Amino acid sequence: MDFREYLKTNKPVLIAEGYLFEFIRRGRVKPASFVPEVVLDYPECVRALHQEFVDAGTDVVQAFTYYANREKMRDVGREGELEAINRKALQIAKEVARENNKLFAGGLCNSNLYDPNKPETIQECENMFTEQCQWAKEAGVDYMIAETFWDYGEASLALKVMKRFDFPTVVSICPASKKEVTFDGVPIPEALARLESEGADVVTLNCARGPKTMLPLIEKCRAVCKGPLGCLPICYRTDEKWHSFQAFKYIGSDQPCYPNDLKEYYVSLKEIEWFAAECKRIGLSYIGLCCGDDPTYMRALSKTFGKPCALDKYDHDGKNVMSRDYSEVSAEKEEPSRYAGLWDFCR
Repeated sequence: MDFREYLKTNKPVLIAEGYLFEFIRRGRVKPASFVPEVVLDYPECVRALHQEFVDAGTDVVQAFTYYANREKMRDVGREGELEAINRKALQIAKEVARENNKLFAGGLCNSNLYDPNKPETIQECENMFTEQCQWAKEAGVDYMIAETFWDYGEASLALKVMKRFDFPTVVSICPASKKEVTFDGVPIPEALARLESEGADVVTLNCARGPKTMLPLIEKCRAVCKGPLGCLPICYRTDEKWHSFQAFKYIGSDQPCYPNDLKEYYVSLKEIEWFAAECKRIGLSYIGLCCGDDPTYMRALSKTFGKPCALDKYDHDGKNVMSRDYSEVSAEKEEPSRYAGLWDFCR
């Protein structure tokens, strides 16, 4: 499928991300290492989650290769399975994408190696990006995503490698800093504008911030980026106090709760609907959800944009949760059911 043509004719492109934290929630990824070992250990679970997101309305099936790079696989003692995990993730995603007529995306991500002052780390990152791009090219991806970069320089390096393989590209900066600069000191709107000028087909923000703290920043990016712009917030409620989810602490405590236990910070479906409406207003072309995403959030997003999906069948029809109207008189007993007052009792 031609990504560039699809982007022109199907705006906005909706994408479900957040596989990492959804598998942490399901107990199949370690919350400290963040390595997608589930691809090798439980591939059927990865395939099932891809299908759940397809049923919820995503336009894209992205291979779950986030942190499936040489550095991270080495950290968990599975470097020898590096090629296997990438090829398996790509195979699963491709099968689901092709079966459902969806875009098929490969992915690169930030490393914990990049240091602009150490040329050897830049070369090691370039080597890691190159081998993952080679496997993605052989798998026949429709486009490549390079995401969650703290450093503008590393994002630019990833873009350079992807362009070498002639991929359509989406490149994303992670806006974790409250100062709205990258780790290497570039203002985030400027970083996206630079990546756009370097040839990225779409530039985006993803991760770290929830809808309410990411949208004001994406508006600043809209003012300087002229081409397709995207936004993929986390599904956790960040605010002026907690500007990113890495800063979260248990409510009423000084104990950090990232990344193990974030349940008390989930956003509501109503906030996702509000986010979608704001994206429409700003004029974004590429919209998704990052960490914390699940099929219910994705469904709320796709529904706001009027995109039909398999889960339409199960939409709430506006009637009471109870399938029967207990306020009516029973035909058999000709008397009100005792459940007629149930909802008042619950309130």
